[in-house]
Amino acid sequence: MKHLALGFALLTLFGCGGGDPNFSLLPETDVFQQSTSSFNNKIDIIWMVDASGTMVNHQSNLANNFTDFIGDFVGQGYDNRMVVSGVDAWIREYDYNAGTCSSNPNPTHNPNLQYYSSADCNSTYANFGTLTQFRDGDIYGIPGTPGARSGTYLLTSAMPPATVLSTFATNIRTGTRGDGVAEAGLQSLRSILRRNSDGSIGYGGETHTVLSSFRRPDAFLAVIIVTDEEDQSRKQNLTNYSSDQEYVDEFVTFMDGYTGGVPGNRKYNVNGIILQDINNCPYGLHPQATQGNRYMAISAATNGVIGSICSTDFSQQLNDIARQIITLSSRFQLSREPVMGSIVVTVNGVNIPENPSNGWAYVLDSGFHYVEFRGSAIPPQGASIVIDYDPATF
Repeated sequence: MKHLALGFALLTLFGCGGGDPNFSLLPETDVFQQSTSSFNNKIDIIWMVDASGTMVNHQSNLANNFTDFIGDFVGQGYDNRMVVSGVDAWIREYDYNAGTCSSNPNPTHNPNLQYYSSADCNSTYANFGTLTQFRDGDIYGIPGTPGARSGTYLLTSAMPPATVLSTFATNIRTGTRGDGVAEAGLQSLRSILRRNSDGSIGYGGETHTVLSSFRRPDAFLAVIIVTDEEDQSRKQNLTNYSSDQEYVDEFVTFMDGYTGGVPGNRKYNVNGIILQDINNCPYGLHPQATQGNRYMAISAATNGVIGSICSTDFSQQLNDIARQIITLSSRFQLSREPVMGSIVVTVNGVNIPENPSNGWAYVLDSGFHYVEFRGSAIPPQGASIVIDYDPATF
């Protein structure tokens, strides 16, 4: 991902009178080329959207403000791939329709069995297998009428921007007849990635809509969850988590294993547009809405961003999430611990100020030393980044 221009050097100076030697550390220089040849600019993005009856306005809000999310990726030349899924994909994991339509079980694990909506107990245009596939729009429809669908599941930066915008506007409107009893982000993520909780491959040969062409092992993986309910995931043995911390620990363990990341140098983050404060939501809440404490906890653990679903305009939340994804995916790891105050950063020969909003920032994370770029200072693809500093130790 990077190459170092200068190695560490030790200069030993001896006094004329044979006294003790003096030791001096030479300055360190780390050089990075922000290009597809030496810097990994790949980002895979999964949108996990609540498809219950309370979400129609929120889905439209996402579609209407999508340009505020995708603008930075396009403008700075990132190689991104994007898909949409649902937080009710977990139902396929257990093969049964929860709640009011428990007369629609699937004890034979048949992916082709028709799925009945928990909202009205009527049949949908989906089956159990499609619940765990990526969405190209409303897979449920209304009785007698199929939902609007684009026919395109995978969006990429190689597509014309107008095509990405119009297709996303259809795909993100996942419908409102999905499961409204138990929205479950972690369980659903496992299901759409075709993994058991221990990371092993599940679903015994069932195909998945474009999973193999979407997910690139060397790409940064960003998960964005949009829902007005708390994560109600359970363990794969159907028992409940004893605490939010146990839930976070299993989520992180699962994602670390799936992406090959380690603390301090993870290759993913989890973001959300959720209900942050149930007592402060001027938008107006559905009686079933619940505060997303688990989502806030997992976002904090993975350096994600949380936005409020109570807003009537998601533009700022989407912009903040996009900027954080780019920041984390383009962290530059220093080869040594720096002396604070000695760091000098240039991009294409131009000095960049230290600024937590629109500049660079030093980050110490789990023993690793990084320089992160923030806001308008994020380098475009193809940039040459030079970081000079005095090392703190031998």
